[in-house]
Amino acid sequence: MQLYLLLLCGAIVFILITILFRAARIADRSVPKEGPEIDSRISRRAAESLSAMIKYPTVSSAEARSQTRYRGDAFARLVSYIRARYPNIFRTMMAEDLNGNLLLSWAGEDEDADPMLFCANMDVISAEGEWEYHPFSGEIAENKVWGRGAIDSKGVLCSLLEAVESLISEGFRPIRDVYIAIVRDAESTNDGARLIADILRKRVFKFAAVFAKGRCISRDLLPVGRNQAIIGVAEKGTMKIKLTSREKGGSISEPSRYSAIGRLSEAICRIEYRPQPIRRSELLRDMISAFAPYMPYSMRVYASNMWLLEGRLLKHLQKYREFSSMLRTTFAVTRSSAGTGEKVLPSSAEATVYARVIHGDSSSDIYRFLTDLVESVGVEVEVEDANEASAISPYRGKDYLKLRNALKESFGDLIVAPGVISEDTSVSPFTHNAEAVYRITPFVLTEAEKSTIQCNNERIDIESLGRAVFFYKRLISLTAG
Repeated sequence: MQLYLLLLCGAIVFILITILFRAARIADRSVPKEGPEIDSRISRRAAESLSAMIKYPTVSSAEARSQTRYRGDAFARLVSYIRARYPNIFRTMMAEDLNGNLLLSWAGEDEDADPMLFCANMDVISAEGEWEYHPFSGEIAENKVWGRGAIDSKGVLCSLLEAVESLISEGFRPIRDVYIAIVRDAESTNDGARLIADILRKRVFKFAAVFAKGRCISRDLLPVGRNQAIIGVAEKGTMKIKLTSREKGGSISEPSRYSAIGRLSEAICRIEYRPQPIRRSELLRDMISAFAPYMPYSMRVYASNMWLLEGRLLKHLQKYREFSSMLRTTFAVTRSSAGTGEKVLPSSAEATVYARVIHGDSSSDIYRFLTDLVESVGVEVEVEDANEASAISPYRGKDYLKLRNALKESFGDLIVAPGVISEDTSVSPFTHNAEAVYRITPFVLTEAEKSTIQCNNERIDIESLGRAVFFYKRLISLTAG
């Protein structure tokens, strides 16, 4: 019996030593390096270009256009500006205007090499509320460019075009063909992307890689002391769901036991208080492994021993809101309506719920879950639109490594990890004949700066804009050169 206890204690001690040793062994001990110094002339020119682009109120919905005092065809005027601002591009590349969308084609030297595709869009969402500077002024102040689309997505479009214009002026010639698709309605119907994708399917058998906007580079996604870039190798699915409750309306002096509003409120509360379970996957583990060497020791103990402590680590990571959203399917209630008067009980109430569906779940799974959850309180569930999660692009191949190297060369020793992104990047039409799709927005932002994306006071630092230009030049040179 004593021998058994000694062996058991010895095994426990051995496991503990192994756990602690693994955590210490993987710790990163390198000194972080800053990215290269960016020529201020590059940053200033990009800032001037972006400022001019923001001045065109290219809001893609008709309702929002009226709210921003939309006058004339802002899209056509923006395209005219782009043609004038980037003469090298339009002298060198074939440009096609496809119902207001632009497709640029840059011929490479090797006709047999699979081409690259870069995706961008020129439209923005509407801009309500109070702003420090008018949302369509493109004001350059406080060393930043202010306005709707400064980050998403005219900032991306501007950085990409500035990079290509510069490469052409320096005499760069791509080995493979390079396409740039610039869409005018990515924030609404995304018909432009489907139109361009249909045309490209007839011309291009397969793209080596497609690059699109995605998550910005974060300063504080996790407490690891370095900037963190999540390359979106996959995208969550999307669902638009309508909840409807019905009840006898009538006079407020003789109310029924339950109201339509009460039933709907109960359903919404149930959804918000019943988060979906974490979906474990190889991609999730590989993402965590990329962060593990930089984590605080207590977290590194879990991350380096996921064979035993994965559940504890995931539970700990849930407290970081942005990271938590990459672990599970999420729900967001965006709109509710009921009633027409103060003293009349409504006979129905409705709410719109958007779901971002992670790999491992399906739209039918989520529909069944919601139906089972709210059916007992008398609320109907209707799926108005659904798209399943995207395929997972390879993240160990040469093009992924080139993207990773371009990020590190441009931004210094940041952490680069593959991951699933929750945002709808509107790039799905281009994925059908692509070997890989990678999503990243090359701006380093704090949580406060990220909170301005598609919100009030959207702005981008001028130096960050210049560094994004540098990044796209490196990425194109590495992948197409």
